[in-house]
Amino acid sequence: MDWSIYAPYVPLIFMPLVGGFIGWVTNMIAIRLLFRPYEPISILGIPFQGVIPKRRAQMAQQIGSIVAQQLLSWEDLFTKFDKNKFYQDLTIQAAEAVEKRVLEKIPSIVPHSFAKNIAHGIGDMVIKEAPKFIADMEGNIKDKLTNEIDIAAIITEKINGFDMAYLEQLTLELAHKELRTLEILGGVLGAVIGLFQAGLILFIK
Repeated sequence: MDWSIYAPYVPLIFMPLVGGFIGWVTNMIAIRLLFRPYEPISILGIPFQGVIPKRRAQMAQQIGSIVAQQLLSWEDLFTKFDKNKFYQDLTIQAAEAVEKRVLEKIPSIVPHSFAKNIAHGIGDMVIKEAPKFIADMEGNIKDKLTNEIDIAAIITEKINGFDMAYLEQLTLELAHKELRTLEILGGVLGAVIGLFQAGLILFIK
């Protein structure tokens, strides 16, 4: 059997295979280069570093700002916070602590039942007056929390503190299917381009 008659059609098989392999490998390498190398290296005198490690500080700051301004602001936290229950629990705990402290300070010469009544009376006073005091302080508490606790700065610091190898592993695990799809699409696109080139070669001949 003369196989030479099939020689013109070899590019229709060979070139799509090569193109698909090149496209798949190219996308796979491109995904890895998002993270690697972690530290800057010099290639022919040109500094090179993975995109994410190189821009991590800027990305961390932007993520922190977005989260603090649009996803988890102090206003959102205050809205979801059940302040009435919190204030009630805080008042009860304060009253119990005051009663206990008063009992400790009253001389033992005072009858225990009498001392207990005094402490309980003061505790009742705390329960009555504490909500008003807390309500007056609510605005100051909000301002203090908002001004002194910077959510964006905390998130930025946390992201900058991540080990880059761990961050890479986490990203690859979370987006495994999507990244795998990109690699496959690279192979498919390369195969299509190879098939087009092979067809073009046959057409020209």
